Amino acid sequence: MSLHKTLFITGISSGFGKALAAEALAAGHRVIGTVRNKEALQAFEALSAERAHGVILDVTDFECSRLRRQL
Repeated sequence: MSLHKTLFITGISSGFGKALAAEALAAGHRVIGTVRNKEALQAFEALSAERAHGVILDVTDFECSRLRRQL
């Protein structure tokens, strides 16, 4: 049984979210995190092709937010 977890972290392209995601990946966990744009998504997923999974979610974009709520 694996001790690694899957974490969902918002705002992983900067600040606390970025630091938390980096530490979680370094510890061997899988991270699903939100970013605002494609560039941030690519930068995050480049950290670990197998364990870093990004989702574009810009809460200032009404259409994007509305669509994500339907998922």
